[in-house]
Amino acid sequence: MSFKIRTKLIIAFFTIVFPFLLVIGIIAIYNLNTIYKGIHRVEVISNETQTVMSLELALNRILMPGNDYIITGEKKYIADFKMASVDVEGRLREVEEILTRMKDTPEIKEEREILKDVKTAWKNIKEISQKIFEIPEPVGNKEAAMLMDDMDYKWAYPAIEKLKRWQEIDEEEYRESHEESERTWKQAWLIMIAGSLMLMVIGVSFAWFYSRFFVRPIEAIRNSADKIAGGDFKTRLDIRTGDEIQQLANAMNEMAVQLDSFTSNLEGMVEEKTRELKKSEERYRALLNAVPDIIFRLSKDGIFLDFKGEKRELYVSPDKFLGKKFSDVLPQEVAQQVAHFMEQAIKTGNIQTFEYRLPMPEDVQDYEARLVAAEDGFIVIVREITEKKKAEDKIKEQLDYLKRFEKVAVKREFRIKELTDEVEKLKTRIGEMESKG
Repeated sequence: MSFKIRTKLIIAFFTIVFPFLLVIGIIAIYNLNTIYKGIHRVEVISNETQTVMSLELALNRILMPGNDYIITGEKKYIADFKMASVDVEGRLREVEEILTRMKDTPEIKEEREILKDVKTAWKNIKEISQKIFEIPEPVGNKEAAMLMDDMDYKWAYPAIEKLKRWQEIDEEEYRESHEESERTWKQAWLIMIAGSLMLMVIGVSFAWFYSRFFVRPIEAIRNSADKIAGGDFKTRLDIRTGDEIQQLANAMNEMAVQLDSFTSNLEGMVEEKTRELKKSEERYRALLNAVPDIIFRLSKDGIFLDFKGEKRELYVSPDKFLGKKFSDVLPQEVAQQVAHFMEQAIKTGNIQTFEYRLPMPEDVQDYEARLVAAEDGFIVIVREITEKKKAEDKIKEQLDYLKRFEKVAVKREFRIKELTDEVEKLKTRIGEMESKG
């Protein structure tokens, strides 16, 4: 199959849309690059702020060993001071490395001046702390107390204040970077929304303009298809577009020819099939009517839908059971039987045979039912077996009588044998008495 229509559509689409997509793509790449730079700057500022805060905490901790040494005089605080000094110097190196990687701006210059002052303050704090630790008895020593005040108020606290100013600068830079990222992100969204709307307008205009080259032949095909559907198989199409639409028109023409040829003999075939179906229906109906049994058709819910049989043979009249559930019509015991065998028929898929009794106007009647599950419900074939049951009962009574007679005859034979044995014994005794006499 050729792809001429698809090729036309693709070429036309890209001719109109590609320049637009190219411009939108360049703007989107620019915005994404700006957003990336803003996010990167925010990350750098966040890292810098965290490092400056860590340096501030380290400076606060460095004052504690000297103060504790003056209060207690214990030498262990000298080791604590050395460990805290390593932490402060490490924090200073981290901050200095961050500043060396950043471009020169007024804020960066101010931060470098702050770092310079903090390093000077740290140098003096370290020297004063060494002097305090060199005092052998610092507890109550005025010189140690004066050195501690000098270290706190002249160097440590001013340095901490400068670090707080540094954090304020970072917060301002962070806010500016965040706002810039937000602006760029909003611009990107506006561009995407505007681009989508423009693309939609261009797409609709393109579809409206270009569709006229396809609508006319398609409408012709539709009108011809309506005529063919209405039975006018003489309809023919004359479309010369040189693409798949022309192929479709040719296929429609071929189909119309075949339908015209087929329908010429269709009526005769339909009549013949109708006659065969009627004959088959008559045969099946004759066979069904020849069956003397009563046949009921029930839904899956057990509702009587239809029946076949003599009304005089029914338990109740048709108007009292059609459209009703079997449990509302039959006696409770019989309804329980029917429900049980319905479940068995569904589970096994086999015909279920069972017997039951119904009180009829003449007398109690015995019935045999055969129940089978169908796709849309159940089929029940019922046969009246009262005479059969009576014959079975009579045969059973005769068999019981013969069994009782047989038992009596056996007992009589045993009694005759006993009497015969007694007579033989008496004869023997009489003979013995006669021989003695």
